[in-house]
Parts: sequence; structure tokens; C-alpha cells
Amino acid sequence: MVVLFFLAYFFLSFYILLGVILRKKEKKNTQTAYDRFYEPIVEIALNPETLRLNEIIASIKPYSRKKIGRNHKKTQRIAFMLSQIKGKFGDQINKVNFQNIQTAFGIPQFLERELLFGSDNRKILALKFIESLDAYVSEAILIRFLYHHNVELRRSARCAHMWISQTSPFRFFEEDLSTKLNLWDMIEMHYIINNRKTKGLPIPNLGKWANESIEEDMKVFFINEIKLLGFHDNCEILFKMIHTQSWRVRNVVIAALGALKCQKTEEKLIEMYPLQPEHIKQTIIQSISLIHSGDAELFLMSAYETAENQHTKLLSLDKLYNYSEKGKYLFEDLRKKALYCNDRILFEHVKCPFINSV
Repeated sequence: MVVLFFLAYFFLSFYILLGVILRKKEKKNTQTAYDRFYEPIVEIALNPETLRLNEIIASIKPYSRKKIGRNHKKTQRIAFMLSQIKGKFGDQINKVNFQNIQTAFGIPQFLERELLFGSDNRKILALKFIESLDAYVSEAILIRFLYHHNVELRRSARCAHMWISQTSPFRFFEEDLSTKLNLWDMIEMHYIINNRKTKGLPIPNLGKWANESIEEDMKVFFINEIKLLGFHDNCEILFKMIHTQSWRVRNVVIAALGALKCQKTEEKLIEMYPLQPEHIKQTIIQSISLIHSGDAELFLMSAYETAENQHTKLLSLDKLYNYSEKGKYLFEDLRKKALYCNDRILFEHVKCPFINSV
């Protein structure tokens, strides 16, 4: 037993020491790469003038293709560096120069080689680089991973495919209406959709998925995307969803219609208002204020008079006061009629928010 414990201690110590040495070596190599390439890359990436590939190669003096072929770590370090530069400088970067820098270091070939021959973890990392570097690889290579048995690899491949595909980037939602996304997936999806919108790449009708998706979380996600990205073409679909059974979905639909200023929905919102739960009533008041057709003063006044709690009263008074001159007149009329101290203080709070409404 003593001998066994001694041997185990020896091998464990050796393993720890080797790990320390390798980490120090990696840190040193990474720092060397940053010292050599970081400043020249940033200077070229931020240069407003478009430079030719041979000019960039002459300026940066990248690794030779033989060294890159022998050690993928070298290119991986450069990919990490470029990813950090892109994250730091964002829209300031000259996109053509940045793509040429990637070509000079052989990043596209490196990513394709990793996807074809790397381990699953290296493939996932390569797929992340495609998004962070806005790099391009052949769609034919990505397609083989879209239905991979490894869940993380499959998810990363689908995100990369949505990022670069020109043909059918969102095919998964067409094929499976029960698709589920976790919170992080939704954040990434928002970033991808917003990127495609910014670049003028085709984006499918999100309202269709909001209406047809089986998962409630997916419905809510797509409705919020329609609202945040201002897709006014989806107003008609959202209007048809206004009487959905789910209070949660109904609430986000009403909020989206208000944010998109769909005036044709105002009459329907006023009509359905009395039968809604209190939190949806508050959303209706917000939405009608945002739509701002110019004819909602009497509704806002009625919302105050029939409100069942102080928050709804305060919200309706605030929207009435800031709606129009007629709204201010009705606000003052209601203030004069207020009998109770709890109600009178709401009017003072609307005029001066620093006054506590409670």
C-alpha cells in the first residue's frame, strides 16, 4: 500500500508539474504572438483605406503556411486575437481589411480543416470562431453537422449556419415546430437575426413561427423579436393572435402591437380591456399610449375610474396627462373630483415623480 501510494503521489506530482509547465509555455507563446501581431493587425483593421492582400501580408509578416500546417495552435491563437479585436472595436473595423487579415493567416482554411478533421471540442470552437470573426466556410461542410448526435456540436453548427447561410438559414424551425431554445440560445438567436438584418441578408417571416410554434417560450421569443427589430409586416399576424388562450403570450402580443404602433388594433384593445386580468390591462394602457392615435383620452380616463389597484390608476393617469392637451384637461378634472388622500397623491406624483405615490 505504501508503494502504491508513493507511486500515485509521484505520478500526480509529475502530472501537476507538467500542467504548470505547459500552461506557462502556452502563456508565453500567446504573449509572443500578441507582441508580434496585435498592433499591426489593429492598425490595418482600423485603416479606413482598403488594402490589398499582398500589402497586408508584407506589413504583418504572418506565419508561413508550413508552420501553420504543423501546429494548429498558432492559428488558433491568431483566431482568438482577431476575435478579441473584433469584439473590442466593433463597427470601427474595416470589414474588407479584416477579411484579408484572416486570409493572410489562413483562417478560413484552418476553420474548414478543424471542422473536417478536428475533435468534437475543436469543431465546436471552430464554429464559434465563424460567428465571432464573421468568417466564411462552405455551407456543404456545415450541413453535415446540422443533425449531429452531439447536442452541443449540433447547436453550434445550426447557429453558424444561420449566421452565414444565404439559402435556408432557419430551416430547423420549418422542420420542427416543437423546437426548444434555452435562454442563452435565445440571446444568440437575437444576435444572429439582428446581424442578418444589419447586413441585408434574408430573414424569414418571424410572425409565422410565432403563430405556429408549439412551445410557448418560442412564441414569446419570436413575438419579442418582432417588437425589438421593428418588423411592421407582422402586425396582421399578431393581431390575429390577440385572443390567444395563454395570458403570457397575449400580454407580449399586446405589448408588441403597441411598440409597432399598429393603429388598427386600438379599437380591439379598448373593446377587450374590461375582461382582462390586471397585468394585461396595464399592458393595454401602455400600448394605447404608444399607438397614440389621438382619440384615446376617454379610454384612459375610464381606465383610471374603473381600476382595481393603485398601480393601474397611476399608470392610466400618467398616460392621460402626457397624451394630449385634452388629456391634461381631463386629468385636472379628475384631480378636482378625487375624494381620498390615496387618490389625490397619485395626481401629485404624476406631476412630480419625486413625490412618493404610496
